[in-house]
Amino acid sequence: MSADPGPVMLGYVHAGTVRAEFMRSVLDVAGGPDRDPRIGEVADETAGALIGKARNMLAARFLRSPAEWLWMVDTDVVFGLGALGGLLAAADPDGRPVVSGLVYILQPNGGRLPSMHEVDGDGPTIRFTPVLRWEPGAVIEVGACGAACLLVHRSVFGKLGSGWFDPIPVPGRGLIGDDWSFCLRLGEAGIPVHVATGVQAGHVKSLIVGSVSP
Repeated sequence: MSADPGPVMLGYVHAGTVRAEFMRSVLDVAGGPDRDPRIGEVADETAGALIGKARNMLAARFLRSPAEWLWMVDTDVVFGLGALGGLLAAADPDGRPVVSGLVYILQPNGGRLPSMHEVDGDGPTIRFTPVLRWEPGAVIEVGACGAACLLVHRSVFGKLGSGWFDPIPVPGRGLIGDDWSFCLRLGEAGIPVHVATGVQAGHVKSLIVGSVSP
C-alpha cells in the first residue's frame, strides 16, 4: 500500500466532556514518549448532541489542514500505540480510502456484535446485517461500519459533496445514524469501505454491578 502515508490529523467530536481512558490513549499516541510522528495535529469539534454536525465540522477543519488522512476516533474507545500504523498499512488512497478498526457494540442481552455490516435493499427495505465471520487479521470490504476508529483519505470528502455525516431519513425507519449515513453516501459514490480486523479498539461503557434497593 502507500509507502508514504503523509501527515495524519487525529480528530474527535464530543459534547463537552470525554472519558479519561480515551484521553489517555490520545495522549500516549500523540504526545507520549512513543508518540506516532505521523500525527501532525489533534483536533476536536463540538455541536452538543448533534454528532453528525460535529463530524461535518471536523471534516471541514481537516480539509483546511495539510493532512492527507483524517483518523476519527470516538471518545468512548481506547486504542493502542500501533492502531494508526495498522490502519495506514491497510489503507490506500485509491483502493482503500476508508478503513475502520474493529470495534464491538454491547448488546442489551450482554453480548457483543462487531460494528460492521453488509447493506442490502434500498429505501424502506434497506437492511444492515452484521458481519460475523472473517479470517483473523483480514482486511474485509463491508457495506457500513461505525466511525469510532475510522481512517479517511481527504479525496473522499471531495467526491461526496457536502453534508457528509448528515443523518439520512429512511422510510419506515426514521433517521439512521451519522456513521451509517456516511457509509451509504460512500456506497452511492462507488467508494469502498474496509475494516482492518487486526486493528482493534476497545469500547468503553459504564455498567452498574449489583442491584439497587428501593
